[in-house]
Amino acid sequence: MRYAVAGMMLRMMVAAALGGASMAQETVPAVENLRVEYFTNPLAVGSANPRFSWELPAGLPRGVGQRSYQITVIRPYTDFAPLWSSGVVNSDATHGIVCNYTLPSNAVYQVIVRWQSTDGKDSKNAYATFGVGPMDAKDWAGAQWIGSG
Repeated sequence: MRYAVAGMMLRMMVAAALGGASMAQETVPAVENLRVEYFTNPLAVGSANPRFSWELPAGLPRGVGQRSYQITVIRPYTDFAPLWSSGVVNSDATHGIVCNYTLPSNAVYQVIVRWQSTDGKDSKNAYATFGVGPMDAKDWAGAQWIGSG
């Protein structure tokens, strides 16, 4: 129960930070199959500038597509402040979109994607969690290796 309330509060804080759509405004569903470096919620990726991909939800009315998108990356277990935001990008692109901010290694992140349909409706947020693994030899400093002898 405590985790459900914390999750709801997190979503409300992120929606407020992103200037979320009014509750009364009609929305379209969130994107589906949100991926980071072509994986769903990867434990760690080997890129400090990961690529994001998604699919538009099934069942959209005929002729309705994506007019724009916004991607935001946050540190979910810290202050929830956006580390990087694409801003609103007028594009129908849904795959291979690069994070133009170099994310620090050895950390966990959350990506939030929202889109606007060609008929002007804003979507609900879609979330994915991912980590960025060690990128350089210095990231392994102090590591203790398991082995014999």
